[in-house]
Amino acid sequence: MVSFDIVNLFTNVAVPDVLLSVRSRLSSSDLPDGVAGELYTLLELALQQNFFKFNDKIFRQTSGLAMGCPLSPILAEIFLADLELKLSNHTMFRSKIKFWRRYVDDVFSIFEGNDTDVADFLNYLNDLHPQVKFTYELENQGSLPFLDIIISNVDRKLSFEVYRKPTTTSHVIPFHSQHPISHKLSSFNSFFFRLLRLPLSPDAFEKELTTIHRIAFENGYPDGVIRKVFERCKRKVFLERLTSLTVEKTKCNGYFSVPYIQHLSDRLKHIFSKYDLQLSSSVRGTLRSILSTGSSRADPFSKSGVYRLACSCGKCYVGRTFRNFRTRYSEHVRYLKSDKSYDMDMVRARSTFAHHVLVNKCHYNSDVKCIEVLHTNCNNSTIAQLESLEILSHKIAQPDRILNDVIDFDNDIILSKLLSIKDLPLAPRDIPPRHFHLNSI
Repeated sequence: MVSFDIVNLFTNVAVPDVLLSVRSRLSSSDLPDGVAGELYTLLELALQQNFFKFNDKIFRQTSGLAMGCPLSPILAEIFLADLELKLSNHTMFRSKIKFWRRYVDDVFSIFEGNDTDVADFLNYLNDLHPQVKFTYELENQGSLPFLDIIISNVDRKLSFEVYRKPTTTSHVIPFHSQHPISHKLSSFNSFFFRLLRLPLSPDAFEKELTTIHRIAFENGYPDGVIRKVFERCKRKVFLERLTSLTVEKTKCNGYFSVPYIQHLSDRLKHIFSKYDLQLSSSVRGTLRSILSTGSSRADPFSKSGVYRLACSCGKCYVGRTFRNFRTRYSEHVRYLKSDKSYDMDMVRARSTFAHHVLVNKCHYNSDVKCIEVLHTNCNNSTIAQLESLEILSHKIAQPDRILNDVIDFDNDIILSKLLSIKDLPLAPRDIPPRHFHLNSI
């Protein structure tokens, strides 16, 4: 038994070769010539947009496929399929390969020959393409690790065990951590589904089951909780094997992701489920937020999101923007800095804040510009809710200070349900927003 692995697959895929292969496949397909030509042109254009930012500089990847690009997996598969076609046409090694199965860039094979033959075959593989290099691992005492299993040759029959690397630890999300229970149990769902779906021997099954319970114990999980997860996974696998039944999805009028707060988030999830609204919990303090570097952290106004503008008279305006805060702020104050006379209806349509300052002749000092950033880098599904929540919070706390027009919250499913729940009053925020001074536009 021999396993082969490709070194840095995506970044070593030859894009010109892939494009030729795709063009050949499109030309021999049933698609009309015009459609096939447009698909190829779009693919070629997409592969040229390999731009990324690092240390405030923009780079373009000049070779290979981009990591994280949705096109990369399928194009890498096409590239490797062409290499395997060359391999199948080689008569010398074709007779020695008794079994060959590939998962992405990992290959499990049964090869007839000695170590020298395997070394010669590796050299042949590395000559298939100048950018693609293979490494290999031979079986040791009849066993070979491949992906997350160990394959053993016992009496000319293959047996399987779950494989963990020597560097693997028993650490998962601790039971008493501030995370949603679904996040905590996701690792054990994965462990149990792998255990139940692999063709393990009874001894290997019990060994892995004991390992999973040990991991749970070391991370503070009650034995009863883990046993319930195991029984639930076992029922699901049992149904998959014996029937074609599928679980009917419950009706859902909306899906929202909210920050996780222990106890409160679970109550909210239960309340909104009565209205066929599904809430999922997200946690902050991710590795990306901790380790990420770039201009966005040093310059908060390079971000987008929800903001607040304050007038000298004490009134304020809450708004949102998908562009950066600096650009949106400059649009608000454009009507205050210019000597031109604007139509007031147009000003009101473009900037409620500027309209208020001009109509009420409030004091405006162009040297002291102040903006408060309330929420940053919001996505399409949350920015509207966050803006509405901020406006509502201001209206409750100080109804005479908010400049925003009254918003019809009936158009917002989650807010309308919040306002209809009498035992869940919406109070103003206890934590003030981050306050930044914009000294230059």
